[in-house]
Amino acid sequence: MGIDTGLDIVIYGAGAIGSSVAAWLAPHHERLALLARGDHARAMKEKGLVFYLAGEEKRTLHIDVIEDLSERPPADVVILAVKNYDLENAAADIRSKAGDPVVVGLQNGLLNQTVLPKYFSRVIYGIVYFTAWRDAPGIAGASEKGLILLGVLDGDTELQAIMTDISRIFNRGFSARIVPDIKSAAHNKLILNLTNGLLTLVGHTRREIQSIAVMRELMVNTLLEGVTIVKRAGYKEVKTPHNPGWRDLRILSKLPGFITDRIFRNTLDTLYTNSTAQDIFQFRRDRTELESLNGAIIRLADSLGIAAPYNRTIYRLCRERFGNPDFEPLDERDVLAEVRKSL
Repeated sequence: MGIDTGLDIVIYGAGAIGSSVAAWLAPHHERLALLARGDHARAMKEKGLVFYLAGEEKRTLHIDVIEDLSERPPADVVILAVKNYDLENAAADIRSKAGDPVVVGLQNGLLNQTVLPKYFSRVIYGIVYFTAWRDAPGIAGASEKGLILLGVLDGDTELQAIMTDISRIFNRGFSARIVPDIKSAAHNKLILNLTNGLLTLVGHTRREIQSIAVMRELMVNTLLEGVTIVKRAGYKEVKTPHNPGWRDLRILSKLPGFITDRIFRNTLDTLYTNSTAQDIFQFRRDRTELESLNGAIIRLADSLGIAAPYNRTIYRLCRERFGNPDFEPLDERDVLAEVRKSL
């Protein structure tokens, strides 16, 4: 199947990532639709999607917005941009109404590699390396334009050709590249996402961090645990721009605080509100991706006999507190005290 701008493309899910991808691709693809629901869908139908990059002016894009796949003929390509906790229902909905299109899954973690092949014969996996958010119904923004890594789980020649075409489509709107080992790439991104729960737990961007040294210890060791687990499981490092490499993390863990704390504070100040924090604080959801991120790394650690005290403690504290409607962030020093009980 040759992919070109004449094919029907549906972006299924109009959260922060789906809205961003739609904003970047819609000017280049006349037959692109964004599936959205609720207030966000109504606002975009009435006034368009207001979108912006951090530090830049907002612009309004008029995109074809649908609320159900039955509103149009089956799409050739479905870019699936829902979160992991909605993935199974979304996949079933697509299968029942659109048959077996090419599906591009843009989820964090590893769950889509298990769920999507149950429903579709042609799946391309996309790993997102930018932060995005929704300010209000009809208004979304992103930290930067791209990057998305693309890959497939096997060497199917037809799927490789389709993926090349998908990559060309994406690169008209933002940066995308194909990686040969998508499993390793997904595990590398999983490592980076392990701090989502921690940053939400301590209320990053919502309260003043009292001890940079403590936050550095928590974040670096949480990530290093992930590196140890992923490496022991046989996956390789996949380097991406602007993200710390495995060797960088090990060096950072050994340098004295007077060298690293100022750099770390500057790094912390540049981090946007992550998707877990958006679920908890902005949308007041009772579901997050904790199970598919820290939960996934803990299950992998269990299979390898690795202790992982930082991730286990953060996972436990998040599970205990995120379900509470009156949740208030913890002091990072209290989180570290809980970790040290298990060291």
